[in-house]
Amino acid sequence: TEITTEGTYTFTIPAGVTVPWGDTNPQAMTYSVESQLLIGARLKVSASANDGGVMKATGTEETLTFTVSGGDEVEFMPVNLANTTAPDVVDGENVSVQIADFTDKPVGTYTGTLTYTVTYVAPTV
Repeated sequence: TEITTEGTYTFTIPAGVTVPWGDTNPQAMTYSVESQLLIGARLKVSASANDGGVMKATGTEETLTFTVSGGDEVEFMPVNLANTTAPDVVDGENVSVQIADFTDKPVGTYTGTLTYTVTYVAPTV
């Protein structure tokens, strides 16, 4: 009997985060990985701010800037159980965004984008 499969993985990210006005604390943007890959395969995951973290206020040219912490590339081995985040990461709070300064900024709805990158690394022969 021969069993052949390429394996599977599920990568889950939050749809977004709402930061209360004036809150300069890091806001979790937790992701999770569940995988069962080929022997020797692995996944690499990273997160980064688009446009240098610049967020624009709806209908204006006003901006705020956010930074990303914990977005460095993390490698996952072939098998990860449900809700596994990353090696040595507790409760999945591995990625966060933070707005450090609201000074002199008008209150409004500002939006920005965070990109997660998942890379499948095939096993070497």
